[in-house]
Amino acid sequence: MKIVTIDDSLTARLIVKRTFEAEGHTVLEAPDGAAGLAVVESQMPIDCVVLDWNMPIMNGLECLEAMRKNPKLKGVKVIMCTTEAEKARVKQAIMAGANGYVLKPVDQDALKAQVAKVCGAAV
Repeated sequence: MKIVTIDDSLTARLIVKRTFEAEGHTVLEAPDGAAGLAVVESQMPIDCVVLDWNMPIMNGLECLEAMRKNPKLKGVKVIMCTTEAEKARVKQAIMAGANGYVLKPVDQDALKAQVAKVCGAAV
């Protein structure tokens, strides 16, 4: 699988990268939503995006909404991985098109399970 992790936290990106590269997957990174959107657009096909909510330049919800408006990116699976734990936030992300939701701090097993569930593939 080809996965993109979009997060302003280098530590969070490294956790995602190490988790999935150890399983033989390709992981690309971006530090904000705008850069992440550019990576996704330029590196298609992408199997999954692990997307933070709170970032500078373009936040995760804005990035998700932009992806869902782009016909070429509409089918990319997106998992929000964020500290935003309020039910209203989770619902907002799902309504905007998120396929899954994982809370930080990142638990590698929970993240792998969510990616497997959303992408329909073992990781």
